[in-house]
Order: sequence, then C-alpha cells, then structure tokens
Amino acid sequence: MPALPYRPRCTDCLEGIAFSRGLLADVAARPLPEWWRRSLVSTLLWVQTEGPTASTRGPGRIHKLYEVPFRTPEAQAEGGGEQDHVVRLAPAIDRVLADPVHCLAVAEELVACIVTTEQHKKLNSTPGNGWDRYSDARIAVLDARRLPGEPEYGKVPPQ
Repeated sequence: MPALPYRPRCTDCLEGIAFSRGLLADVAARPLPEWWRRSLVSTLLWVQTEGPTASTRGPGRIHKLYEVPFRTPEAQAEGGGEQDHVVRLAPAIDRVLADPVHCLAVAEELVACIVTTEQHKKLNSTPGNGWDRYSDARIAVLDARRLPGEPEYGKVPPQ
C-alpha cells in the first residue's frame, strides 16, 4: 500500500485502511444500482480521511483512524476545530464512479485539514479544489510532519 498522508493510530487501523481500499476497488467496479454504488463509495472514501474530529455519524466515532497532520495555526491555538476535506469528496466520488480502474489513485489524493469553524465556512464558499482553495481563501496550513523552522513549515500546500 502506498504511503499515507496520515499516521495511522495502530496496526488494526492500517489493516482496516487496506481492507477498505480493497472494498473501494471492488464496489467501484460492480454493476450495482448507481445510488447504492455512490453511497458505498462515499462511505469508503470518507473513512480514508477520518480524523480526530470526524463526525459522530461515521464508523470512527469510537476509534479514530488517524492523527491528521495538517491544521491551521488558528485551529491549533484553539486546540480543536473541524475537519475539512482538502480535496472535496463529491468530485472524488464522481471520479471513482467514472473510472473505477483508478479509484485507488483518487483515494491516495484525499487529505483532511483541521480548521476553525469560520475557516470551514470560508473554504466551503471558496470555489476550486485542493490546496489551491486554501491559497485562494488566504488560509495558512501547518504541517505537523515538519518542525518549526524547517523550510516547508506552514506553507500551502504542505510538501
């Protein structure tokens, strides 16, 4: 399995992620009703980015899968925040359904970032996708995989 942009919390999480990616490839290619495939693909992609602030509606309400390394300085100062999908899920779901052969490449692109409630509202109203949306909204991001003072610390997009 390719490197994850997150640090899985445990070996079980890593195995669960690999299993869910296998399911994603299987579901995306099956001749199921469109609404059912869309719902299953949506859930499987959501699991790929589930972090410590994930919704209580999802399967991670008991055990979070990842330590999300991307957060804004404001969310870090607040000690919490909301999870934003840097690559929006709706277009990612559409891409998986349109081209199931490349569904795992789409899953690899999905990352989340912890932001404040205000930043989340701003990002939701900013057109575009990916880290460009953060640049357009003028929202800086810290990459916890880097240390303060390292060249890429705090730059969007994190490298």
